[in-house]
Amino acid sequence: MLIADDAPANRELISVILVGMGLEVATASDGAEAVHAVQSEVYDLVLMDMQMPVMDGLTATREIRRIEQGGGRRLPIIALSANVQPDQIQLCRDAGMDDHLAKPLQLPALVATLSKYLDKSNAPIAADATAPGRFATH
Repeated sequence: MLIADDAPANRELISVILVGMGLEVATASDGAEAVHAVQSEVYDLVLMDMQMPVMDGLTATREIRRIEQGGGRRLPIIALSANVQPDQIQLCRDAGMDDHLAKPLQLPALVATLSKYLDKSNAPIAADATAPGRFATH
């Protein structure tokens, strides 16, 4: 799984949680790095922050979708954003994102979304019952 977020603390926190769930994680600090990573490696899913320097999440998603037109499977891309306005969520979908998670992330929503998109042959996704239900990401 690839986490694209410009905030180092967010990347680290989400990575720790996902690794704790038994998932392999790579990170990118902006949309351009995310596009390059997707071209270089195979990922099951991308968690894409919307507002990043160099290339934002919408532009990065459009570029990934353009690259995919050459063939192959569609990579699930999940938006990460504090903006939960319907028009902003629609912009995510219009760019080619598959879903949206609101910041601050809530563990049950993260687990449910990952379960919806990850290959069922992967290790089961289970949230640690002792983990807080909400963690700060901005």
